[in-house]
Amino acid sequence: MLSRLFMVAALLAIGCSSPVEPGPELQPAMITGFFEGDPHISLDVSGNTLLIEVNSYGNGCVSKGEVQVTVDDDTLTVTAAAFDWRVTGNCPDYLATFHHSTTVDLFRAGDWAVHVTGLDSAREPVRFDFTVRVGI
Repeated sequence: MLSRLFMVAALLAIGCSSPVEPGPELQPAMITGFFEGDPHISLDVSGNTLLIEVNSYGNGCVSKGEVQVTVDDDTLTVTAAAFDWRVTGNCPDYLATFHHSTTVDLFRAGDWAVHVTGLDSAREPVRFDFTVRVGI
């Protein structure tokens, strides 16, 4: 009896330690090409704070990621890149929407160029350009 339990435990341990698919990777998010009116991007300036909101899309292999922002005070440029977590494998095929939001403090008055980047539904890079006025 004890030898059978040991054998079952050994088989389970071997099965559990087999190679598994890699963990999630942070990848550029798909932000357009799924709905009429895409992309869904909004910008709002209050004082010197810029609020950037963007929707991204995925399936059962994708979960909400983050927005990575770079600010260039010399050229008055903000670039916001949406990212989501993605795993590979056999995942449920449904359309999920993720709402990303970030704030950026801008310390110079003027017209700022805002670039929002991501991927389209064919996984090709896209960039959408906007101008916002910061009065400080």
